[in-house]
Amino acid sequence: MAIIALNNFGGEIPAAPPALLPEHCAQYALHCDFTSNILEPLKAGNLIKTFPALPTKSIYTEDGIKFFTWSTDVRPFKGPIIDDAYSRVYYLNGSTATVAQWTTATINGGVPGTFCVVGVPTPSVDPVLSLVDRTTLADYPLAMFNFTAWYDLNGTKLGETALSVTNTVPLKKWTFTPPANPGDAAAVLTVQLELKSGVEELFTINTQAGAPFPATTSALPGGVEMTLSKVNDTTYTIQLSWGVTETRAYLYTVTNIWGEESAPSLPALISPTYIQDVSVTATSPSFTGYVPFNGINIYRTFGSNSSYVRVATAASIPHTDSERTPVGVTNALVSTDWYPVATGLSGFGVATNGICWAFKNNMLYLSEPYRPHAWPYSQAFPTNIRGVCAGPQSIVVTTADACYVVVGSHSAAMSQIKLPIPQGGLSTRSMVAIDGGVAFASNDGIVMVTGSQATLAFSHKYFNRDDWRSRYSAIIADNTINLVYADGCLICATPSGTGFMLRTDEGRDTFTELDSEFAADGVFYLPILDTVYYTRNYSLYEWRGSSSYATLATWWSKDFIMPVPTNFAIGYIRTDAPAGLKFFADGAQYPTASPITVSVTGTGYFRIPGGQRGIRWSVKIVPEGKVHELYLASSMQELKGV
Repeated sequence: MAIIALNNFGGEIPAAPPALLPEHCAQYALHCDFTSNILEPLKAGNLIKTFPALPTKSIYTEDGIKFFTWSTDVRPFKGPIIDDAYSRVYYLNGSTATVAQWTTATINGGVPGTFCVVGVPTPSVDPVLSLVDRTTLADYPLAMFNFTAWYDLNGTKLGETALSVTNTVPLKKWTFTPPANPGDAAAVLTVQLELKSGVEELFTINTQAGAPFPATTSALPGGVEMTLSKVNDTTYTIQLSWGVTETRAYLYTVTNIWGEESAPSLPALISPTYIQDVSVTATSPSFTGYVPFNGINIYRTFGSNSSYVRVATAASIPHTDSERTPVGVTNALVSTDWYPVATGLSGFGVATNGICWAFKNNMLYLSEPYRPHAWPYSQAFPTNIRGVCAGPQSIVVTTADACYVVVGSHSAAMSQIKLPIPQGGLSTRSMVAIDGGVAFASNDGIVMVTGSQATLAFSHKYFNRDDWRSRYSAIIADNTINLVYADGCLICATPSGTGFMLRTDEGRDTFTELDSEFAADGVFYLPILDTVYYTRNYSLYEWRGSSSYATLATWWSKDFIMPVPTNFAIGYIRTDAPAGLKFFADGAQYPTASPITVSVTGTGYFRIPGGQRGIRWSVKIVPEGKVHELYLASSMQELKGV
């Protein structure tokens, strides 16, 4: 008895010859869906809208209603900041990392009307510092200077009295008329200063006219020297010289209206006394092209501590700094190396833990976590980078001849591991995050990266190297492969239409080819709606979003080898819709003299015109709906019990 029974349908295994395929697999499958083990055409793409502006190669949406669209490959992505008040969207504009706001998107698409360069420009001018004399003591603004005079005769005070002085230079210089000498010419005029703040005595110091050295005290920071000088017989001068308290370093940063802060300027040094403040003049760099300027933050050191602490936020310039102690540890400088990302980029994206990545030539750049404006970290690779894709556990980097994973929980501590597989990548657009890892197209097939392991085993289940290259050499050469992943399906879509779809989350064979009906200039996956969008010229489609089936779905069985030459005459099909059947015997459509297509309108038996026998048989099905099973036999007797 010779019978062909098809009640479990699967996809292609291109690497296997037609006669050696498993019973359920196909030597050719186009636009087929094998999700339920039956044969069903893929649902067609649903035309959502036609954009009026430009042919669309890149799209971005957060709700499936409003869109950004570009005519170039920009790889847009949502910013990593949680609960972002500014709804930031990032993309590569030419070779420049760019940011826009999702709130400006429209239902008609188009590029963002307003966009800015990512980052905050770094000040290029050092702060200008100058000393400002105070009129009161910083820590004791109500302090009182009380002067007393007497004549000293061998340790005996003569004619002690409170002095009436005139302050000619605040906190520094006073003049007075000396009291009358009580009569002994050997007595020496002595003046005492008592400095008090309320009931607290800060210090007492005295000196004499003609003393060889000034009187000193270290009761206040920097110390004080006091001298008494005779101007003439009726006028004396008291002079206080205040010592330097510390040498300070000042620098400043600038911020934009989103609260993003720049790397600091170079520092400048100054040495004030206890009675001096410091005036700081800062110059904002040009913000042309960047998110607009908001303000200047001023930082300085305190004492012997080399850490910088903020002393002014959004300061008015020039700013006078009168602080004597740090404001608080929460105001420490954290943006020491928060420089903008490099220019001339070839790729830009986001990874886990809020880390953004970018690359240029052989350099991979990494942002501060959740701060996409700040790029303090970089790594070099042996050769130029071709593509980067972030997976759930690592960042996968491909070059022309190798692939690497960059691992670590923080961008400051990330390290690169070269994977033990000699496979290079093609581009970022031909890489995609999948469940548990990353998949990318190479010259030899699809490489799967999980953790620190990479393999072609999954790809080699379907393709050998020669078959992969012969099938897809054109889209490998012109670098037009778009990979996208959704619902466990890996989809390869290209502008020419050459592509495929297969499931990676099941053990079944589900490979099906795609043609120009699913041609895509660009693709975008929206996780919140679990939807894949693709574009073609001016049109936007939802992947498999139509209620109708794709046209030209075709499934061609394996070659079944009969034990003896056989002539099939009868068949049975269970189907929900019409289908066309073509039969092949020994490599030629049956019958050879006048090939036929058997059309069935639904479930039931059908006849196959006889007259030709063959050893190697196959059947091609063009379904318009679901096909559950198909049986072919030489006689009705053989179909009994089917």
